[in-house]
Amino acid sequence: MNRSAVSSIVTAAQREDADKLMWALGYQPDPATGASTYSVPLSPTGKPPATHYGCNAQAADDVFSDALAGRKTPSGGGLSAKRAADAAKALTAEKVATNARAWETLLARMGLKRLEVVE
Repeated sequence: MNRSAVSSIVTAAQREDADKLMWALGYQPDPATGASTYSVPLSPTGKPPATHYGCNAQAADDVFSDALAGRKTPSGGGLSAKRAADAAKALTAEKVATNARAWETLLARMGLKRLEVVE
């Protein structure tokens, strides 16, 4: 099975369903435990509030691509088939050979920045 580096971004409003979708695809622990695939807060200015959340992952090409293209909707994760399909449609993803390039490309394309950490 081929795997690719995938960077993916979802709106804050779709984050919960996107996490459940990633769990159904086998890319994260159960979101009911507090785990989140989409753990990187993003916004156009790099300042709160977060408007989007992102992740980087190694993904099986066929499973992830099929889900994003709507060819296959995974079951599980506590989502109906419609909500899983809607979550997949809400994702913006970039697949390339290295995680760093995919992440930078996707952030630039969407005009987003990581939220600044204030200590």
